[in-house]
Amino acid sequence: MGCPFTYQTSCAPFVAPYGTATGAPGNYFTSYPGVCWSEGDDTAVAVGPNGLDGAWATDDFANDAASSNGQAAKINIWTTAAINDWLVTPEFDLGTAGNFEAIFDIAHTDFSDTIPGVFTADQQVQLVITDDGGMTWTTLQTWDSTTTVSNTGQNVVVDLSAYTGVVQLAFWGSNGVGAGASDTEFFVDNFTIDATASASSVEELGFTFYPNPVKDVLNINGLQNIDSAAVMNMLGQQVLNVEPGVSNAQIDMSTLSAGIYLVQVTTDSRTSTIRVVKE
Repeated sequence: MGCPFTYQTSCAPFVAPYGTATGAPGNYFTSYPGVCWSEGDDTAVAVGPNGLDGAWATDDFANDAASSNGQAAKINIWTTAAINDWLVTPEFDLGTAGNFEAIFDIAHTDFSDTIPGVFTADQQVQLVITDDGGMTWTTLQTWDSTTTVSNTGQNVVVDLSAYTGVVQLAFWGSNGVGAGASDTEFFVDNFTIDATASASSVEELGFTFYPNPVKDVLNINGLQNIDSAAVMNMLGQQVLNVEPGVSNAQIDMSTLSAGIYLVQVTTDSRTSTIRVVKE
């Protein structure tokens, strides 16, 4: 495996918010890829983007010329060529409050069609983030053969309250190491980072986590039923996952090595992420 790229950008960080959840988005991809957005070609998440043009492009959102979204970013994931390609946001300065969310639309279709797309084998798209200038990238969310994404589009809200200061996000699409059977297209549109949505969602979801640091069992309490809780290491690998279906859940972390983990809790299609220290 190659060494991580120290990813460079000629743009000063955008001070969040970047667009608004209730108004104009930060990037709706009318002009692709957007001011200070970039790509990366055929590198792993552990390596980072290299600034080269990859498989991401622009097209009608969900392959629907009548879609109200208009143009969107798109990656075609198929079997013939190696695809490990990046769509990279600008840097964002989140300040010190830790109350921002990434908000965007996604869709997944068959190639050049509007019918639902299906990932097979290890095909996937990840949303990743770096807070150390691109030296390391952490997975925030993954869409793969175990997840279903609407072919007409759905809104995604990813909590960034675990992060402050300057960060950068990216969408990484891959056809994996094996031969997948699907020829599909994944779309991203209306990318926004907004504090207002973050503050309201935290209040709405009302998650509490304890103890932190944790030695064995992490308790998660919420106002709504918890659909899933996934524990990711700092390499972006999922090491634990539970699907409790109740508002109070426990995750047994006793078998995990000491270190920092991200816990992604999903309820009613909204995801909240916190950092947990395992002793």
